[in-house]
Amino acid sequence: MPCTVKIRVVEGRNLPVMDRASGSTDAYTEIIFADFPILRTEICRKSLDPVWNEDFRIEVADDRLLQDEPVQLKVKDSDVYSADDTIGICIIDLNPLLLSDGPMLISGWFPIYDTHRGVAGEIYLIVKLQFFDDINPFRESSAGVWFFCITSPPQSQCLQIETIYGFVEELLVEPDPEYHWRDAFRANRTSNEARQMLIYSACHKVRRQLGKKVLEMGANAVIAYREDIDLEGDVTDSICVRAYGTACFIIRSPVLSIPTPIPIQVPAQLGIGIADNRSPEDARDRRRERDRDFDATTGSLTGLNGSKEKEKEQEKEKEKEKLKEREGEIEKEKEKERERKKRERER
Repeated sequence: MPCTVKIRVVEGRNLPVMDRASGSTDAYTEIIFADFPILRTEICRKSLDPVWNEDFRIEVADDRLLQDEPVQLKVKDSDVYSADDTIGICIIDLNPLLLSDGPMLISGWFPIYDTHRGVAGEIYLIVKLQFFDDINPFRESSAGVWFFCITSPPQSQCLQIETIYGFVEELLVEPDPEYHWRDAFRANRTSNEARQMLIYSACHKVRRQLGKKVLEMGANAVIAYREDIDLEGDVTDSICVRAYGTACFIIRSPVLSIPTPIPIQVPAQLGIGIADNRSPEDARDRRRERDRDFDATTGSLTGLNGSKEKEKEQEKEKEKEKLKEREGEIEKEKEKERERKKRERER
């Protein structure tokens, strides 16, 4: 089902000086997502703290792109007589927005990273996903699977392991751009960025593929999750990414106190996990039933925490008010910038 990715590029700060003659930077931002056309902000002339405050929309029809591809924001310096220089890159992962109980939007200051100089300033972004008809279309994909690097869910979230299904793994091999024929004549920064984006995208793909296996088993989470990246170099000219962990089904504890351990069902034929020979359709039906139980458990927990829910709503309202105030300040700053440019033109 289609989805709209909404991105607002607000402003930047502490950018490096790219034009030594004027001691400033003519900065603009390019938005790159998968194979969609590159979007671009206006150029903010002669400022190390540029203000753009521009909105962009990307219509996405393929569900996999939201899990596999990050949003890449490339901040550049505009040059008249030469190619535009890259100041740095900011990468935004959209996977947190796909969780049913995840955040509604991602906002804040993000570092602008350059593979040679390190952090080269910051950029303020607001990213939001809008599903059509307000329905999350990812029930049949791997979105919604929880990944924990620890061996048990965090007790602060009142989560318990109901069933352990066993070990799962996935392997992905991608060609290393360092050994592509173009690498012989392209710049080091371009080569570094190509390899960085390949590794980032490969990790997302292998996680999504592993999540599909988890859902087919009837589980909804992976504990002790690990990702291993092998740069095989001259041997195969490839990058190998391996993801693995333990598939399990977790539920929310109806008790507000620290949950106590519960017995885990262990099959006699394996000694670990739950192994059944049912078809993927049966496993999917069972998963839907558990999703309903999970929602019911969450509802009862919400009833016990009525006061906390009100506090959260009040905090959200305060955050919205702060965001509106911030937008008002940005508009004022933009208006001042326009007046300053107008005075300069009159001079």
